[in-house]
Amino acid sequence: MKGGGATAYLLNHHEKARIGKRLDLEEGELGLGRVTKLSTRMRLQEQMRQLRDRYRVALKDEEMKTAFDGLWDTWSSEQGAMIYSDVLSALDLLTLTASVDNRRQIETLRALNQETRDLLEKLIAREVRAG
Repeated sequence: MKGGGATAYLLNHHEKARIGKRLDLEEGELGLGRVTKLSTRMRLQEQMRQLRDRYRVALKDEEMKTAFDGLWDTWSSEQGAMIYSDVLSALDLLTLTASVDNRRQIETLRALNQETRDLLEKLIAREVRAG
Protein backbone atom coordinates (compact mmCIF):
# COMPACT_ATOMS: atom_id res chain seq x y z
CA MET A 1 0.00 0.00 0.00
CA LYS A 2 1.02 3.59 -0.38
CA GLY A 3 2.64 4.97 2.76
CA GLY A 4 4.49 1.78 3.68
CA GLY A 5 1.56 -0.11 5.20
CA ALA A 6 0.15 -3.52 4.50
CA THR A 7 -3.37 -4.84 4.90
CA ALA A 8 -3.97 -8.34 6.22
CA TYR A 9 -7.26 -10.20 6.39
CA LEU A 10 -8.04 -13.13 8.63
CA LEU A 11 -10.70 -15.41 7.21
CA ASN A 12 -12.28 -18.03 9.38
CA HIS A 13 -14.70 -18.95 6.64
CA HIS A 14 -14.85 -17.90 3.02
CA GLU A 15 -18.49 -16.80 3.29
CA LYS A 16 -17.91 -14.43 6.25
CA ALA A 17 -17.08 -10.76 5.82
CA ARG A 18 -13.44 -9.78 5.79
CA ILE A 19 -12.11 -8.03 8.85
CA GLY A 20 -8.85 -6.27 8.16
CA LYS A 21 -6.06 -4.77 10.20
CA ARG A 22 -3.60 -2.22 8.86
CA LEU A 23 0.03 -2.75 9.82
CA ASP A 24 2.58 -0.01 9.28
CA LEU A 25 5.95 -1.51 8.44
CA GLU A 26 9.28 0.19 8.10
CA GLU A 27 10.97 0.02 4.73
CA GLY A 28 12.77 -3.28 4.27
CA GLU A 29 10.77 -4.88 7.08
CA LEU A 30 8.30 -6.60 4.79
CA GLY A 31 8.97 -10.32 4.63
CA LEU A 32 7.30 -13.67 4.72
CA GLY A 33 5.92 -15.22 7.85
CA ARG A 34 4.12 -13.73 10.79
CA VAL A 35 5.30 -11.07 13.16
CA THR A 36 5.30 -12.24 16.77
CA LYS A 37 6.29 -10.55 19.98
CA LEU A 38 8.89 -12.36 21.97
CA SER A 39 7.46 -14.15 24.95
CA THR A 40 8.71 -13.23 28.40
CA ARG A 41 10.56 -16.56 28.58
CA MET A 42 12.25 -15.95 25.23
CA ARG A 43 13.24 -12.38 26.20
CA LEU A 44 14.59 -13.60 29.51
CA GLN A 45 16.58 -16.42 27.93
CA GLU A 46 17.95 -14.06 25.27
CA GLN A 47 19.03 -11.58 27.95
CA MET A 48 20.67 -14.41 29.88
CA ARG A 49 22.54 -15.56 26.76
CA GLN A 50 23.77 -12.03 26.05
CA LEU A 51 25.00 -11.64 29.62
CA ARG A 52 26.81 -14.98 29.45
CA ASP A 53 28.31 -14.36 26.02
CA ARG A 54 29.29 -10.70 26.54
CA TYR A 55 29.30 -9.72 30.21
CA ARG A 56 30.77 -12.89 31.72
CA VAL A 57 33.48 -13.10 29.08
CA ALA A 58 34.47 -9.49 29.86
CA LEU A 59 34.89 -10.18 33.59
CA LYS A 60 38.59 -10.33 34.47
CA ASP A 61 38.38 -11.82 37.95
CA GLU A 62 37.91 -15.62 38.01
CA GLU A 63 35.99 -15.40 41.29
CA MET A 64 33.54 -13.01 39.63
CA LYS A 65 33.13 -15.49 36.76
CA THR A 66 32.49 -18.27 39.27
CA ALA A 67 29.96 -16.07 41.06
CA PHE A 68 28.26 -15.36 37.72
CA ASP A 69 28.07 -19.10 37.02
CA GLY A 70 26.30 -19.54 40.36
CA LEU A 71 23.79 -16.89 39.33
CA TRP A 72 23.32 -18.66 36.01
CA ASP A 73 22.27 -21.82 37.86
CA THR A 74 19.80 -19.86 39.97
CA TRP A 75 18.41 -17.97 36.98
CA SER A 76 17.96 -21.21 35.06
CA SER A 77 16.14 -22.94 37.89
CA GLU A 78 13.93 -19.92 38.71
CA GLN A 79 12.81 -18.95 35.20
CA GLY A 80 9.30 -20.10 36.02
CA ALA A 81 9.03 -17.55 38.83
CA MET A 82 10.57 -14.78 36.76
CA ILE A 83 8.26 -15.17 33.73
CA TYR A 84 5.14 -14.66 35.83
CA SER A 85 6.08 -11.05 36.53
CA ASP A 86 4.57 -8.46 34.19
CA VAL A 87 6.06 -5.46 35.98
CA LEU A 88 9.79 -5.89 35.51
CA SER A 89 12.02 -6.10 32.45
CA ALA A 90 14.09 -9.21 31.81
CA LEU A 91 17.24 -7.59 33.20
CA ASP A 92 15.35 -6.41 36.29
CA LEU A 93 14.11 -9.95 36.84
CA LEU A 94 17.62 -11.35 36.54
CA THR A 95 18.89 -8.77 39.04
CA LEU A 96 16.04 -9.44 41.42
CA THR A 97 16.64 -13.18 41.29
CA ALA A 98 20.36 -12.67 41.87
CA SER A 99 19.56 -10.49 44.88
CA VAL A 100 17.24 -13.13 46.27
CA ASP A 101 19.93 -15.77 45.81
CA ASN A 102 22.47 -13.51 47.55
CA ARG A 103 20.06 -13.05 50.44
CA ARG A 104 19.60 -16.82 50.66
CA GLN A 105 23.35 -17.31 50.87
CA ILE A 106 23.67 -14.55 53.49
CA GLU A 107 20.96 -16.18 55.62
CA THR A 108 22.71 -19.56 55.34
CA LEU A 109 25.99 -17.98 56.47
CA ARG A 110 24.23 -16.19 59.34
CA ALA A 111 22.78 -19.47 60.56
CA LEU A 112 26.20 -21.15 60.35
CA ASN A 113 27.77 -18.19 62.16
CA GLN A 114 25.22 -18.41 64.98
CA GLU A 115 25.73 -22.16 65.24
CA THR A 116 29.49 -21.64 65.49
CA ARG A 117 29.07 -18.95 68.16
CA ASP A 118 26.78 -21.21 70.19
CA LEU A 119 29.32 -24.05 70.05
CA LEU A 120 32.13 -21.69 71.00
CA GLU A 121 30.16 -20.39 74.00
CA LYS A 122 29.52 -23.97 75.15
CA LEU A 123 33.23 -24.79 74.86
CA ILE A 124 34.22 -21.66 76.82
CA ALA A 125 31.65 -22.43 79.53
CA ARG A 126 32.93 -26.02 79.77
CA GLU A 127 36.53 -24.81 80.14
CA VAL A 128 35.56 -22.27 82.82
CA ARG A 129 33.82 -25.01 84.82
CA ALA A 130 36.76 -27.39 84.39
CA GLY A 131 39.38 -24.76 85.06
